[in-house]
Amino acid sequence: MVKSYDLPPLRDESTSAEDIEAIMSMMKPNSDELKYEFTYWRMSGVGAVSRDLMAIAGIAWEDKHPQTWPQDYNETPSGMFPILRIQNVENKTFTLFESSVIDCLLAKKFDLMGDNEYEELLVRTFYMNSHSVRERYLMRVTWNYKEVMDKGRDKYLETSIPLWCTVQRRQLEANGDNGHLVGNRLTLADIMLANVIDHIATLPEAERALAVIEECAPGLFKVKENVDKDPRLAQWRKSDKYKEFIEGSRTTYKTSGIV
Repeated sequence: MVKSYDLPPLRDESTSAEDIEAIMSMMKPNSDELKYEFTYWRMSGVGAVSRDLMAIAGIAWEDKHPQTWPQDYNETPSGMFPILRIQNVENKTFTLFESSVIDCLLAKKFDLMGDNEYEELLVRTFYMNSHSVRERYLMRVTWNYKEVMDKGRDKYLETSIPLWCTVQRRQLEANGDNGHLVGNRLTLADIMLANVIDHIATLPEAERALAVIEECAPGLFKVKENVDKDPRLAQWRKSDKYKEFIEGSRTTYKTSGIV
């Protein structure tokens, strides 16, 4: 018999589609009109960009963490983390899942998707390109079988990172090598690129991987410098929570692999 799952809905019966539209219209930087609750493991991982976006936008959010696995997956609409719950003062709540959906909505609402439709298209394209290279590590190494992890790691370093570097480097050159992937200001594409470098820096093979980036596309580090200079992001990265999540990533990647 095929296993079935009893998963909660994206919204409860008391929250209408109109309520959600109203909540989304209230999403803006430096606002305390809504409550944000972000649930992900005590690590950076695929939750890192969402946290960065909320920090840059100057909004407060509550970090929640799953306590048990896999039982906690039954409390999410997709059986996966991260999830973001957004609630208004009337306790109307809706839930988002899939990190890329959460990231793109936050970036759109916080004015980090470029200055026109074409720029938004470019931002989404290069965001997803960076998203994909991070996911390839998870599939080839983190959640692979231990006996083939070394082969997956070599493939990642020899193929995945150089290809990603080439794609990102060409866009930087096309954009005038100004330290941004799209336009002349910070966008989601820049933030994701910086997070991929941060992610790579937590891996056991970080030294090798960062050397590949330096050889193939040193301009990527200029983008990361521009992201890191944002004052709100810099403040977030000095926090104990942020440091805890980075350490959680290092620990996870050291002990990953399927036996």
